[in-house]
Amino acid sequence: MPDHYPVRISCDSVRPGTVIFDPDGHLAVVFKVTEDGRVHHIDAHPDSSLTRGIFNREFSRADPAMGAGFKRWRPQKLVGAKASREGTLAGARAKPHPRDEIAAGQATACQATALSGHTTCV
Repeated sequence: MPDHYPVRISCDSVRPGTVIFDPDGHLAVVFKVTEDGRVHHIDAHPDSSLTRGIFNREFSRADPAMGAGFKRWRPQKLVGAKASREGTLAGARAKPHPRDEIAAGQATACQATALSGHTTCV
């Protein structure tokens, strides 16, 4: 099971912390979605610089079947942890929440297109 899942393209689902993934290895993190649907993201580059942008036609996109699109990190649960006297946890493993425990509608894949800087579902 992957550590991320696709989200429905809507202002309720695409929110700060959602990532925009390009299967060529590029990822941007959403930091704001305005009431008119503009998706603002921060982008890291190999030279260690950061840029801000708005998701639009200029953002490199690929087919969602290849893993592209808006994603959210799958919630994790710590299982089997034992606390030491110092308060640290040991002997645990991270268990991802199963798909059916994620909020209804969140695991629906949807391809996004950018029209004039607005994100819509097709």
